[in-house]
Amino acid sequence: MIQPKNIVPVLFSLALYFSGVLVFFTPIPLVFLLLKNQKKIFWVSQGLILLGLMILYFFGVPWLQTIYAANPWMGWLVIVPGIELSGFVSQNSIAVYGLFYYLFWVACAVVLSRAYLLKDGWFRIFYKGILGSALAAILIFCALGYVNKVDPIHFLQSFFQTVIRDFVATQEAGPLSLEQKTWLKQYEGDLINLFVLLTPSFLFSSILFLYILNFTFAKRFLFSIKPEVLLARGNTWQAPFLWVWGVIFFLALFLIHIFYLSNPILKAISLNGLLITAVVYFWQGIAIVSYFFQTKALGSFMRLMGYVLFFIFFEVLGPGLILFGFADAWLNIRKRIVPFSPKS
Repeated sequence: MIQPKNIVPVLFSLALYFSGVLVFFTPIPLVFLLLKNQKKIFWVSQGLILLGLMILYFFGVPWLQTIYAANPWMGWLVIVPGIELSGFVSQNSIAVYGLFYYLFWVACAVVLSRAYLLKDGWFRIFYKGILGSALAAILIFCALGYVNKVDPIHFLQSFFQTVIRDFVATQEAGPLSLEQKTWLKQYEGDLINLFVLLTPSFLFSSILFLYILNFTFAKRFLFSIKPEVLLARGNTWQAPFLWVWGVIFFLALFLIHIFYLSNPILKAISLNGLLITAVVYFWQGIAIVSYFFQTKALGSFMRLMGYVLFFIFFEVLGPGLILFGFADAWLNIRKRIVPFSPKS
C-alpha cells in the first residue's frame, strides 16, 4: 500500500518544477525517494506525471497563453517551463521541450542518487550523466528544427539576438554606460555568433553546475535517511590526468586554426574543448579551496565569507582557480595541506 508520506516528495518535486527560480532543485525530493528504496513509487509516479504534463502542454498551454496575455501578472503564479519560447517555435515544440525538460530533472535525480553512494567516484557518474543529457538535448533540438523546418543555427541566432536586445532595452535607465550600450549594439552580430559557437560548452557547464549545486545542497537533508551520503565528499575528487592531455590537444587545435588552417570546425571544437576543460579545472580549484577550509576547521561563517569573496573578485580569482585546479594534476595539493591541530 502506498503511504501518503511517500507521495509528498513527488508532489514537492512537481511544485519545484513549476516554481520558476527554484526549478533547479526539482531533483532533490526525488533523490530522497530513491534513497529510501521506493523505486516502484518513483517510476509509477513519474509515468503518471509525464501523462499529466502531456495533457498540460498539448492542451492546456494554449489556454494559459490566452490568460497570460489578458492578465500578465498571472504568469508569476503558475510558471510553465517552455511557455516563454512561444515566440520562437510551434506549440508542439513547446510541448516536447517541456516534457524532455522534466525528464532531464528525473535523470538528474537518478544520477545523484547513484553518486551519493560512492565515496570518490561520483564525478565519473556526473560525466556520464552530462554526456547523455547533452547528446539528448542536441538530438531533440535538431529534430525540432527539422520538424519545424527551421535551421537550428538560425534559431539559436534569433534566440540570442532577442536576448541581447532585450537586455539592452532593460538597461536603458540601468547601470550600463552609453559606451557599453553602444558597444553591445555595434558588436551584436559577433556576440551572437560567439554564443552560438559556444553553445555546447555552455550546455556542459550548465548541467555540471546543476549537478554540483544539488549534490552539495541536498546532502544536509539526505544523511538522515542514508548516512552513507556523507561519504561522498565533494572536495576530494580529482579529474583524471587524461584531462591534461585534453587541454594540450584542444590548445594545439586552436593554434592550428589561428596560424595555419583558419577552419571554423577547428575553431568550434578547440574553443568548446578549452572552455569545458577550464570549467572542470575551475571546479577542481573550488574543491581544493573547500578542502582547505574543512581541513583548517574554519567555521561556517568564515567559509561563507570566503566563498563570497571569491564571488565578488571572480574576475581576478576565477582564472587563478582554474590554474590551481590544473596544477593539482601534478602537485596533488590536498595532500600538502596540513590539518588544523588546536593547541592544548
